[in-house]
Amino acid sequence: RQTTCKGQMFLKTVINTKEQQVLEFLLEHKDYYVSRNKLLNTIWSNDIACDSLYNCICHLRTYLSQEGQCLIENNRNKGYKISLQPTL
Repeated sequence: RQTTCKGQMFLKTVINTKEQQVLEFLLEHKDYYVSRNKLLNTIWSNDIACDSLYNCICHLRTYLSQEGQCLIENNRNKGYKISLQPTL
């Protein structure tokens, strides 16, 4: 799958549906921290183990670091935020 933000392509790697949804949600809200609960309620919309979100974030960080394009930050009190890095 490929995800774009303002015409810029991210991830040429194959990712699963939940990872795709998390990445797209973070890109849509790229200027803001998104709480863990907001991501869980929006993407999964039912009771799941928080490990699923944690695993998605870990996988996305690995994929994105390989692409060298962006970074997923986390703040204990605020949530997750994606930072776009310019491509050279």
